[in-house]
Amino acid sequence: MAKFFKMVHNEFIKIFAKVSTKIFLLFILLMVILFNIMMRIQVNYAVSLGGQNNKEELQSLRDSDIINDKIYLEEKEFIIDNELDKSDQSTSWRETRVGAIFAQKMEFIDNNKLVLPESLKKHHDKQLELIKNNDAKAYCDYMISWVKSNNDMTQKDKDSEIWMYEFITKNNIYTPDETADGTWKSELFGNVLSQKTIYENLKENNNAGNEEDAKAFSDAEKGYLTGIYRIENNVKNVYQGNSSEFFDTKNAYWSVIGNSISLISIISLIVIIVAGAMISSEFSGGTIKFLLINPISRGKILMSKYFCLISVSYIFIAAFFVFNVIVSGCFFGFGQLNAVSLTVSNGTVVQMPALIKLASEYAIASISTVVYGTFAFMMSTLFKNSAFAIGIGVFSVTMGSTIVVMLKHAFSQDWARYILFANTDLTAVINGTTGFSGHTLSFALINIAVYMVVFLLIAWDAFTRRDIK
Repeated sequence: MAKFFKMVHNEFIKIFAKVSTKIFLLFILLMVILFNIMMRIQVNYAVSLGGQNNKEELQSLRDSDIINDKIYLEEKEFIIDNELDKSDQSTSWRETRVGAIFAQKMEFIDNNKLVLPESLKKHHDKQLELIKNNDAKAYCDYMISWVKSNNDMTQKDKDSEIWMYEFITKNNIYTPDETADGTWKSELFGNVLSQKTIYENLKENNNAGNEEDAKAFSDAEKGYLTGIYRIENNVKNVYQGNSSEFFDTKNAYWSVIGNSISLISIISLIVIIVAGAMISSEFSGGTIKFLLINPISRGKILMSKYFCLISVSYIFIAAFFVFNVIVSGCFFGFGQLNAVSLTVSNGTVVQMPALIKLASEYAIASISTVVYGTFAFMMSTLFKNSAFAIGIGVFSVTMGSTIVVMLKHAFSQDWARYILFANTDLTAVINGTTGFSGHTLSFALINIAVYMVVFLLIAWDAFTRRDIK
């Protein structure tokens, strides 16, 4: 065993003594910097789009004779007159409710005329009065009272509306407090309400025995339950992957790092280059003879090189992760280091540090790098020419998934799920986005394990039987 690890140590020295390895590490750092520059530009562009002034739309609305535009103009003028077009907690809820009031007005347009019942008009006027006074509690109390006395609503709708306003009051959503800065609670609550509707409808259909989309239900359940959890526990900083919070410089830190996972495929190319030359270069350069004069079997020599390859692969991925954590902090600030990740398990919200969640996502994504590296390592034992082994490995990364998509969608070949490249993207498997129905994580892992064993057996046979010239 001591000789084995000594050989592994020697392989490390050979790999990291090469100029190409240092270039690879520098390339990874530059790639991270360029990626963060692009993300910063994208975030700034998204923020600038969200900051357009309401006054720019007024003139075109005034010139219109369409009743919809006139109602929209009335809404915009109310927002501007009451200075609701500002991004702070006290104006955000009011602008949201104003939007709901005028949206309801739109429902009573008939032949380009507004036919609004007098009772509803008084109801709207009362709401606008409370909104002007910026009294969130009084507004919610009034709405609860109005809902209870409304005989046109079903009991189910009443319960839903009363729950909403009581939840708002209880959790101080529409009023700033010392622990919740900005508008995140009110903005999040809007999403919670939409997810709640989807979640309850799908749940009801399921209880009635109707068929449902399991993924849609799972997504709605997560959005609804985690949103409620965040508001009730005042959890502002959350890593949600590619979420709407990505377009906010204050909340983009972990989302940018999460989006960088897609670049692990480039790390795979680097690993393929290293793996493709690991054995073939020994034969083409004649240095294999110096290895074989050691009192150690060919099998152990092969395994020491493979062990070194796997270690180097994870060193590259770890460097990529660390570079991202540091560089993203430089571009977006380190204010979200205390962020958490929320998942739902059996109807219960589970919280973990965002750093741990992201590290696990990197680990899952890195399996494809190991698989492609193993494939290139096998090719290196079969061919004396390193360029040929590397070329086949690069082709497998760049074209493998395309071939699977063609077989699945263009030729409707469901057996394509058994091809290696259909299973290497475990993130897609977990999210159910591979295109194959019933494509489970266990199936993908078994598929990968079988291919890995085959690759290593072929490499073992080729290396132990290969003649030295």
